Amino acid sequence: MRCWEVASRRAQDPNQKPELSLSDYHAVGGVQTALSIHANEIVKQISHMGTGTDPRVVEVGVKRVFQALTEVDESGRTIRRPQNFSCLVQTIATSETAEASRQAEQIGRMIVSKFAEPQCSFLRAPLGADLNGNTIVDIGHEALIRCWDKLRGEGETDWVREEQEDAEKYRSLLRVAMVNSIIGEQQLPTFETWWLNRNPTRAWARRYTRGNVDRFSDVSALLRKSRNEVERLAREKEETQKTKADLAYARRLAFWIKCGSVALGALAVFAFTQLWYANRQIALKDEAEQLANFNLIAIDTAKRSRAHVTFTTPSLDLSMSTLSFHEMLIG
Repeated sequence: MRCWEVASRRAQDPNQKPELSLSDYHAVGGVQTALSIHANEIVKQISHMGTGTDPRVVEVGVKRVFQALTEVDESGRTIRRPQNFSCLVQTIATSETAEASRQAEQIGRMIVSKFAEPQCSFLRAPLGADLNGNTIVDIGHEALIRCWDKLRGEGETDWVREEQEDAEKYRSLLRVAMVNSIIGEQQLPTFETWWLNRNPTRAWARRYTRGNVDRFSDVSALLRKSRNEVERLAREKEETQKTKADLAYARRLAFWIKCGSVALGALAVFAFTQLWYANRQIALKDEAEQLANFNLIAIDTAKRSRAHVTFTTPSLDLSMSTLSFHEMLIG
């Protein structure tokens, strides 16, 4: 069909029956890439159909549809996995709100209808009004799985491998939740980032829960509980560090206070010694002054005594001379 379209566009006369050539076959990508190129063109067309929906949301919707319609068997082969249209809608929905469900149904109907058109028949599903919630949607042929670069497990974009990795991450969270444990501080940011980017839904999570049991709330609670526990431990660690810092500061302060006390004690001893020495000097000075005064008094007394002796001695000599003279006269 693709080769016929290329040949028809090449024909100059629209009424003339086009002739297929080898160049037309190569123009559509050949046997290796024809299906892949065609499928990627359909994805691009759906993303720009002007429905008012963000093209990135539509592209993610296409990926979710084909991830839901494929699975890996025990031998490691990617095989078909038919699903009800309602299950595909739940897989596309980004939340459980009515608005999200309505948008998911619109996107899902657009995807299924476009990939199920007779020009490609990549999906098996009725078109138009016959497409309802109970309609079985399946991949038209496993050749699409083997040839489409987004499904065959080659290159950077591999929807099947992404689905397997997402399923393993969810199962890891589920195992932790089932034993009522928490996620460690080192691993928690990785799981939180994955949860935010993947935005898993309850319907998708049941696919990877044994017995199709709904454990989605348990896993959600696990992430919240783990985050609360990590934050609590962080607060305790911060408080412990603050307590240690305060204790270290108190010890340093006590050390410097002790050093200051010793220094003040030494200064007080030095001041007391200096005061005692000053008082001693004053006392010695007073004693010296008293001794000097005493010496002055003694010297003065001695001088006075010496002057009195000198004054009385001539008088005695004169009296004796007078007496001798009188005796001579009498004799």
